Amino acid sequence: MQVGHACFEAGQRWPEDRATCHLVLIGVTSQDALLAVALRCESRGIRYVLFDEPDDSMGYTALCTEPLDAHRRVALRRYALWA
Repeated sequence: MQVGHACFEAGQRWPEDRATCHLVLIGVTSQDALLAVALRCESRGIRYVLFDEPDDSMGYTALCTEPLDAHRRVALRRYALWA
């Protein structure tokens, strides 16, 4: 569910990116790991949205990047696909 919120916010933020894209989920083990993904994206100029879950003070629970071409997806290759 959290990924849906993050993707919705990304779609609102970057409406010009209406090309067909694919949803690829990676899994991380903690909020700190999620923030490390955000820093990795930031250092590579990849725009992203972090979703901050307001219920129960959960904090950041999901991240969605802008649509990425094959060249820019390399930045996230090190992360395992969500299973």
